[in-house]
Amino acid sequence: MILLRLLISVLMLGSLLSCGASYEEPDSAIEAGRQFISAIYNGNFKRAGQLISDEKGNRQILTETIEKDFRSRSGFAKDSLSKMSIQINQINTIDSASTSISFTNAYNNSESVLLVKKEDGLWRVTIEKIK
Repeated sequence: MILLRLLISVLMLGSLLSCGASYEEPDSAIEAGRQFISAIYNGNFKRAGQLISDEKGNRQILTETIEKDFRSRSGFAKDSLSKMSIQINQINTIDSASTSISFTNAYNNSESVLLVKKEDGLWRVTIEKIK
């Protein structure tokens, strides 16, 4: 009986841990951009890394600039980033596989631009200019 309870507990724990491990693929360029923006401002660089394009050194910009900057901030600053509002300034559909998203964050009021492109059937973010 104890062994059965232990087995059930282990299975339940495994299922709980696996729930947060997977993410649904974005079904549009806007959704990919939204998920990426949310991930970087909440410090979820695992998710941001899943959404970023491998071209043009984007992964390096993500880890060496954006993530490094986030990690160097105080707990208060990180909390402020995660709670700030984002204003979408412009969404420009370039073609059926490319969309640019210009947005401003309320933390420092600086404009950032993402280019979201379909790569191998999946929406991926290219960092054009992000602050």
